[in-house]
Amino acid sequence: MKFVWCNRTMKWVEHVPRETPRVHIIGDECEHVSALDGKGYSSKSEYRRSLRDAGYVELGNDRLPLEKPFAPTPIGDELRRVAYEKGHQF
Repeated sequence: MKFVWCNRTMKWVEHVPRETPRVHIIGDECEHVSALDGKGYSSKSEYRRSLRDAGYVELGNDRLPLEKPFAPTPIGDELRRVAYEKGHQF
């Protein structure tokens, strides 16, 4: 059994799947002033086209995966040991 939070009742309620999925359409309208050329745009596609034409790429705020997973190095352990001996704590 799956539960979801209901903002209307402020309670956990049993999840009932919908028979038909919801459709979410994102519009093309926007009010944006470009930092590139100072021009105002009312369409996302026009703005993105101007970036492409100038050789730029629009980036989002999605987190990119790390190229290599982070792993502590022996030098880090050694630095922590020396700092601890000198009276510094991290």
